[in-house]
Amino acid sequence: MVNPAPIISDSSSADQPRVILFSTAVSGGGAENHLARLAEGLFADKSRRWIVSLQKPQGAASSLHGQDVSWLGYRSSKDYPSSILTLRRMIGRTGADLVYSLSRCSNIVNLAATHSLRPRPMTVLGVNDNLEAFDPKRSSPAARFWRHAQRLSYRCADLILTNSPESIGLLEREFKCPPGRTRLIRNPLPVAEIRSRAAMLRQLGSPLPQPYLLSFGRFIEGKGLDLLLDLFAGLRA
Repeated sequence: MVNPAPIISDSSSADQPRVILFSTAVSGGGAENHLARLAEGLFADKSRRWIVSLQKPQGAASSLHGQDVSWLGYRSSKDYPSSILTLRRMIGRTGADLVYSLSRCSNIVNLAATHSLRPRPMTVLGVNDNLEAFDPKRSSPAARFWRHAQRLSYRCADLILTNSPESIGLLEREFKCPPGRTRLIRNPLPVAEIRSRAAMLRQLGSPLPQPYLLSFGRFIEGKGLDLLLDLFAGLRA
């Protein structure tokens, strides 16, 4: 394991929860930014935490909020077994109370690593992928494999957090996750920054002569951009 995170052993923090944050990658898309926000909250809470990445961190991603990011040694799919064993050893060394993973691959590794551990840490999964968009007839063999792995394993998690209301029903129906173990948590937004920018625009005036709509994110059906455009057209009519 590269850049192993330090194990804190001082007695002053013995009663603080030990948390392992685990993602497929630490920097990149929206899921990784969500992990960074979560890590920031845990740092403020002064929890004892270790940040782990399945993929090798590059450049600035080798640290998050001043703490080194551990790498499980994953380079290709053949490294999944060794990555699971490495995470399992890390859980044992740190005495982690909770392992929180985010994204499909890291969720499966999390559940495989914590399976049969005694005592077993609480397993929390973050689901940010568009589960309801899966089509078995059009999906690749790899996508169907991962879907099957999710069906078999997700029901074993202690808690599943998702940013999609539609995913909760699907997790309970198709994945057979107990209803009390799913929670809806929206993506975090920098509200203070948005309000500050809005106040500035009100003072300076709009940079465009006409009302305009600004959206950013992946251009996929699940984002509902067609509905947003229809609504905006109705407001302008």
